[in-house]
Amino acid sequence: MKLVSVLVFFFLSSKYSAQQIDTLKYSFHVVEKGETSYGIAKKYNLDLNLFFDCNPEAAKGIKKGQSLKIPLITELKAPDSNSLPKDTTLKKHKVTKGETLWSIAKLYGVQVELIKNLNRIENNEISIEQELIIPDQIADTSNAVNPMIKHPSHPLLDICDTLVIHKVKKRETLYSISTKYKIPISKIIQFNPKLSELGLQKDQVLKIVYKLVNCDKEALLKKIDSIAEISQSVLEENKLNISIVLPFFINENIKSIQESKNPNLYSLNKKTVNSLSYLNGIQLALKELKKLGYNMDVNIYDSKYDTNEVKSIFMDTLFQKSHLIFGPTYSKNIKLVRTFAKTRNIPMITSFNIPNQALFGYPSLFKFYPSKATQIKFSAEYFRENKSKYNIILLANKEDKSSMTYSDIFSSTFNDTLLKFDTIKINDTLFKVDTTIIIDSIQSINLKRGDASYAIKRNLSKRDTNLFVVATPDVPFMTYIFNMLIELSNSQKYYKYKYAILGFEELYEMNTIDMEYKEKFNLHFTSRGMIDYNSDASLKFIEDYNLEYKMKPVEASFIGYDIFNSIIKKVYPVESHFNPAYNGLYNSVNFQNIDSTSGFENKHVQLFRYDNYKLQPLNDQ
Repeated sequence: MKLVSVLVFFFLSSKYSAQQIDTLKYSFHVVEKGETSYGIAKKYNLDLNLFFDCNPEAAKGIKKGQSLKIPLITELKAPDSNSLPKDTTLKKHKVTKGETLWSIAKLYGVQVELIKNLNRIENNEISIEQELIIPDQIADTSNAVNPMIKHPSHPLLDICDTLVIHKVKKRETLYSISTKYKIPISKIIQFNPKLSELGLQKDQVLKIVYKLVNCDKEALLKKIDSIAEISQSVLEENKLNISIVLPFFINENIKSIQESKNPNLYSLNKKTVNSLSYLNGIQLALKELKKLGYNMDVNIYDSKYDTNEVKSIFMDTLFQKSHLIFGPTYSKNIKLVRTFAKTRNIPMITSFNIPNQALFGYPSLFKFYPSKATQIKFSAEYFRENKSKYNIILLANKEDKSSMTYSDIFSSTFNDTLLKFDTIKINDTLFKVDTTIIIDSIQSINLKRGDASYAIKRNLSKRDTNLFVVATPDVPFMTYIFNMLIELSNSQKYYKYKYAILGFEELYEMNTIDMEYKEKFNLHFTSRGMIDYNSDASLKFIEDYNLEYKMKPVEASFIGYDIFNSIIKKVYPVESHFNPAYNGLYNSVNFQNIDSTSGFENKHVQLFRYDNYKLQPLNDQ
């Protein structure tokens, strides 16, 4: 990784961090190729602050041939305490109509709890024209971690401290960063000791610690001790208290960065990045929902993958007053929160693909992804309506109980009694005659890998397209069926027959079969969700996301946006005429109760056909 122009000087003692000059004597140093401010300051045993005081232009970088002043130190003076930069200042904000504590906190990039603590607010209620004290924390919107995370405890932080994670940009120097955040360079080095060994580099993550001015530590300690006893006031009408519980692993990431041999090569925990991506999508959804009239307070909790952490979250009085819980993603944590939500009748949804069994007996739990059973039932309904075009050959892996179940669902759904309209043409006039019939029964052919194709050959039709329905997502079995299909299509007896294949999304994604065969056999598959990046809605989302976060959204951001929009509109519609189905970016959503005592599943399934090497949707998105 290319070094930025200034590397961080090693960790100095307080004597050198306060170093000041009482002389006008200088020598000069001509910069040679490859030299840095850090290296030059170290060479002459100078404090980096003093070096930049004498050479302020060097804070922007140095270049070969540049002449720099090197002070000849003869005497040290004690620093004037009034001249030292303050860590933080305070701002005042006057509340306007429609603002909430959450929206104000987001505006200034600070924690809701900090505003409440500084202003002695016991609940979430604020009034128009009320003046609030806001801690002046500079929030860098490009930072990987936003200081919104609730309770970011850290052994280095005092109760009156707050922490911001800063990602170093190209051409940034230690001097410019200290100026931006109005804190001494020595304090940056204090909380980032690895800088003394490795220096400052692009994309490096730094901990920036602020101490809040006028923070009453004793009062805050009393407040924390008594917070469990504070009774929450009744929330305003139409005001929702939303709790987001995701594994951010904030402390773990900070510790890993601190202990890393090369912090510049350290990447955030993948689960952290994924959670932040979900959160970004949720925040965009919040902005749009606000335009529809929603008024929401949002509290964010770091669940980690720790059940004890979740249990401690249960003690938070705001969490206990939740109107909706989003998350968590770890299965054991999901079970804990699911029980908590049930006892308090709080709607809950997670980005984790929970099994349908998790919904049984939990009427407040919502499942965003349609199950495999729902997908294969939908495909049976679709092809039942289009039966005249196909000869259905249903295949199951007899060594897989799930596959046998999926084939039973397809068969029982497809074999239902239908009301069919026969069209008769008499003297150029069309008449419809209602006739109730029983569709030809579809029976599953149960195979295992390696079985001969006799049973399949007996069911082939020379007239219709033979649609092979593969009732399993198992890749080895799907590969076996595909190879059998290739063999049939190349045989002398069956090469003139028409073939198609239907399965789950794994059938399309499998890389053991060339795309040309997926095209040749008119591949059909169901999907729990897929993003059309060329749609107008997706393009707008990408544009809004890039404008807000200065980067492109990933799949998790689309999903977070869809989940939050769909669940809010389902359980808290602002208008009675809202359509219960939500038209999403990743997938549309139609939550349906699986039974009267259980939760809700999204029943909307996407069905695609691979045609001309492109995906063609067969149902509305």
